[in-house]
Amino acid sequence: MGVLPASEPTWYVLMQAAIGLVQFAIGLAMLSGFRRAGVWGAFGRRER
Repeated sequence: MGVLPASEPTWYVLMQAAIGLVQFAIGLAMLSGFRRAGVWGAFGRRER
């Protein structure tokens, strides 16, 4: 139901899934930095 069989090798599908998870984690980190410091805030640097 709604899922096509993968025609690529298993290692390729797993590599794409891993890359997607890394991109998602980077996006969450960017969103966290944006919410903390704003658009022009220094990412990763904490205010004293």
